[in-house]
Amino acid sequence: MRYYVTSPAEDYDIAAIKPSVDYIKTFVDAFDCRPLKHSWVPVPVFRASADEHAKALPADFPTFVSHALVMRRTAIDILGDLIAEDCEILPLSTDDNVELFVINALRHIEMDYDRSVAMYLTGTKIPLLVHKYVFKKEKVDGIHLFRPQQRGGDTIVSEAFYNLYTQAKLTGLLFKEVTVE
Repeated sequence: MRYYVTSPAEDYDIAAIKPSVDYIKTFVDAFDCRPLKHSWVPVPVFRASADEHAKALPADFPTFVSHALVMRRTAIDILGDLIAEDCEILPLSTDDNVELFVINALRHIEMDYDRSVAMYLTGTKIPLLVHKYVFKKEKVDGIHLFRPQQRGGDTIVSEAFYNLYTQAKLTGLLFKEVTVE
């Protein structure tokens, strides 16, 4: 099975956290693959355009100001069953009645540090920037959504996720294949 690192596509709407130290801290500290659903309180977000002079297109996966993915109900209806064991789908609060949800990945998978290409914090195995992810097949086999071990890492999805996304013509994400050996 193939796997892909996700990134935001341009020209789509952005979901931004309403300014508050408490809310921002939630996304910096809490999304480390620990379950949150029992203590979760929907965080207020607002939707905006990256270009103040142009209206952004609504996306099924709006760009988010954090490392977590945000989804609309349409994306959950298509992908929710596939990723249910790998994440929590937590509601966000919007002031325009658009249903948005943030994905809390529950699986951290350690990348193959010897074969991945990254810039590391001096003297550590903490990647600052990853140019090429490499994962061991036995660690990712059967998983449809995960984050690399490092804090604040990207979201990696399976070929099955990618295929459903593409077939349903969902919007808002770009995919780059990662190496699995």
